[in-house]
Amino acid sequence: MILGLVGGIGCGKSLVAKLFAELGAKLIDADKIGHDLLSEETISKQIRSFFGEKVFRNIDGVDCIDRSELAHIVFEQTEEGLAGLKYLNSIIHPRISKIIDEKIRLFSQNNFCSDQTNCKIYQQSQNANNLIILDAPLLLETGFDKITDKIIFIESSRENRIVRILKRNWTENDLTLRESVQLPIDQKRKRADFIIVNDKTIDDTKNQIISLIKKL
Repeated sequence: MILGLVGGIGCGKSLVAKLFAELGAKLIDADKIGHDLLSEETISKQIRSFFGEKVFRNIDGVDCIDRSELAHIVFEQTEEGLAGLKYLNSIIHPRISKIIDEKIRLFSQNNFCSDQTNCKIYQQSQNANNLIILDAPLLLETGFDKITDKIIFIESSRENRIVRILKRNWTENDLTLRESVQLPIDQKRKRADFIIVNDKTIDDTKNQIISLIKKL
């Protein structure tokens, strides 16, 4: 079973995904896949051609994409920003989709548990190790929800989300700009099959996940 995670920025999708993995589920992190793709020469050349040198910085003699500068450009509500975001998605998302498909096939063929101890503990809970967790920032917007069996909405107050994004050295304005290109939070909530509230302790969130697994 493939479970997709959705929620507002800073809601704690990565934490929830990590907790599922600790219980034996397999994790597909689309954000990490996207970051890894930015280091590929082909993608780098396409980005340089479209955005220019301003989105690159030299690290130890190697030109690398400055993700912060790139994000600053594409999430600005300007003609340049919208065009940049559209172009970036056009070269990155097809590759992400292909890699996700490959990972799903691999996990399905090799149905094993990454943590044998946890798998034994939760085997009575419909086997957490039979679950694939898809953590994709734009799961609904990009259509990745079509490959999931169920969608989980991660509920968290805006106040808590702001606290979390500030730890990323973002500003509240960064949060607003990035959410402006996503579906409204209430629409994400309406399209979910389950809700996990991530506003208390990690143990509280983990207990909700364990309860959810038992329902599957």
